[in-house]
Parts: sequence; C-alpha cells; structure tokens
Amino acid sequence: MIFAGGEILPDRELYGVLSRLEQDIPQVLSGPSLEADAVLNVLDSLGSELDSGALDPLIVKYAPPGAREELERAAADCETLKKNARGRLERAAQLIVGRVVER
Repeated sequence: MIFAGGEILPDRELYGVLSRLEQDIPQVLSGPSLEADAVLNVLDSLGSELDSGALDPLIVKYAPPGAREELERAAADCETLKKNARGRLERAAQLIVGRVVER
C-alpha cells in the first residue's frame, strides 16, 4: 500500500509513484518552506488520530494480513492497563483517606 498525492495506491504502482515524485522535486524545492510549527501540528494531530483509534478502520482495510488481530490485541492491552491503573489509584486514594481519618 502506498499513500501518495492524497490517494492510496497498490504496491504495484510504486515505480510510477517514485517517478512522479522525482519529477516533482524541482517544483517542491523552489516553493515556500514549511514552518516547523506547521509540521509539528500536523504530526501531533496525526498522533492524536492514531491514539484515538479513529484511523483503525482505514489501517485494517489496507494493512497486511494479521493487522486486525494485532490491533485487537493492542486495544485489549490498553483496556487492561486502564483497569489496572484505576484499581491502583483507588487503593491509593483509600489509603490516603484512611490516614486522614485516623488523624
């Protein structure tokens, strides 16, 4: 899978995509520079989309075999971590409240 020019293309089009990109190099280099903040904002936004799972359907659609299972395992691991963290926080809060009441 290749994402180029706003399109998702099959791997068999790799050489055509590379050829078009090579032809675009002079035009890109002569254009305006990207501001660092703009690049960082886009990366932050993409990271948020990935973390939220909003892109999971698209990833699974074009991902190699086994990706769906890996995403499901990762989601299950995240849920387990959340439950464990919540339990630890509740126990810590109970200890703190108990100590305050004892005084």
